[in-house]
Amino acid sequence: MRAGTCAPSPRERYEAAYLIARGPNPLASMCGRVCGAPCEAACRRGSIDQPIAIRALKRFVADQSFFWNTPHGRWPIHSTWRDARYQLRLQRGVPIVYIHPDDAKTRNIQDNDWVKVFNDNGSFVSKVQILPGEKRQRLTMYHGWERYLGFPQGGWQSPTVIKIKPTQLVGGYGHVNFKLNYWGPMGNNRAVRVDIVKYTPTAADLRTIRKGTKEKV
Repeated sequence: MRAGTCAPSPRERYEAAYLIARGPNPLASMCGRVCGAPCEAACRRGSIDQPIAIRALKRFVADQSFFWNTPHGRWPIHSTWRDARYQLRLQRGVPIVYIHPDDAKTRNIQDNDWVKVFNDNGSFVSKVQILPGEKRQRLTMYHGWERYLGFPQGGWQSPTVIKIKPTQLVGGYGHVNFKLNYWGPMGNNRAVRVDIVKYTPTAADLRTIRKGTKEKV
């Protein structure tokens, strides 16, 4: 384990601790559960009393934020037919983030509020729906929302990244060539963490929403 990995320890510095844990390892939340923790066996603190519980620390700081879940859309086929008349009877017609009632309460978020979802990769602004069926410590947005459909800022992929090996781009084979939106992990295995806060749209945000609505019509 590199020096400084567990430096931010005060409770108010969860985000900083998570970013340090995630720096050398984009799958910090997964490794906090399945890693064999060989570094703990080699920890010199063990010669005094007990080694530092590095695996448990990584899991703890990862669990303070929200798991970002972007499954296939329930109503459309990707972005197609999402705003059709009959589909609008089943959803609100704008990008929606789903949050558990208890998580919403801790952040003073009400149903249909504007919220900002963010991490060190990026952020977006959308509406929120409080959903009892959502898991605690998880935010869900069904994928395929076009930006003009109601994002004042960013888009549903803004908090995520795609990492590929340069060696996989050579050889000319169709199944190992990079193509935008056709190469990347799904939402259930990105191990991406985000946070959420209530957001007050600016005048520029509202103009963006109105412009997008006119273009859609």
